[in-house]
Amino acid sequence: MKIQATRKQYIPTWVNADILEELWKVNHSFYVESWVGEPRIGWFAYDIPDVRTGFHTADMYLKEIDGKLTVGFINGRHRTRWLLSKSLNFLPVGLEDSHFEKACEIGLAVARVLGHEEIEL
Repeated sequence: MKIQATRKQYIPTWVNADILEELWKVNHSFYVESWVGEPRIGWFAYDIPDVRTGFHTADMYLKEIDGKLTVGFINGRHRTRWLLSKSLNFLPVGLEDSHFEKACEIGLAVARVLGHEEIEL
């Protein structure tokens, strides 16, 4: 399934699931511990009813809380938790250019998603 941005400035990026989890736990007010049930319809693109053709990435950013680096979300906390529940090593999120370099430095970002890359869910 094609990986698609939800907002133009949040470019789909492959991130390390383990590092994402650790950074996210720092931010207790945004942390979603678990997801139960099916994914929401709006997380996907459809060509025809009930046929998923694309996955819409969450919009994520880096920030500091009490001197500790963490992640926050414009939207997509629950879809990110759902992806993490799939035990993927790397998952796609949307990340602005201004946060990409730092995300790479700390091992969170692995690479930008290329146009031909897909995710199987």
